[in-house]
Amino acid sequence: TLSSNPFGKGVLKLPREEKPKPKGYTQVELDLIFSNILNLALWHIANVGLHTGMRSNEIRSMRVSWISDDLTEIFIPSAKPNKRAPTTGFRTKGREARAVPMPPGLVGFFREIKMRAKSPNDFVFPGPTGIIRNANWLETNWHRMRKRAGIAGGWGAAERANFHRL
Repeated sequence: TLSSNPFGKGVLKLPREEKPKPKGYTQVELDLIFSNILNLALWHIANVGLHTGMRSNEIRSMRVSWISDDLTEIFIPSAKPNKRAPTTGFRTKGREARAVPMPPGLVGFFREIKMRAKSPNDFVFPGPTGIIRNANWLETNWHRMRKRAGIAGGWGAAERANFHRL
């Protein structure tokens, strides 16, 4: 293999090295995770993440209006960046709206959420003041749970025990 580009800068790009894909949690780890979550909201957020593959920011930002009326999907909208109003709208990582099929095990939970909602703009997982929970809350509680469960990982570990591995 070549360690440098013999044709000079910018003419021919060398292929990038493949990074190893992160592994998901084992069933034993999942059992430990869910048995060590002490906060009910975090338990539901983790359950939605496990069954949908949604990112933590998508789940934290989820509004009742994202849940289809027939409870068959969760529609994640994505506002394109707007220089005049940068704080309006939600933007997914891929910057494209997408639909997530509703797992059968979550239908009852989301049906109850929709029935109890006062407005379609209500957050599904509001913080104590009714607004969005911040990312720090999720990360802090997730890592406390991980320590209680005895699951290795952390900020510097090769395989971080993070939420997105669900």
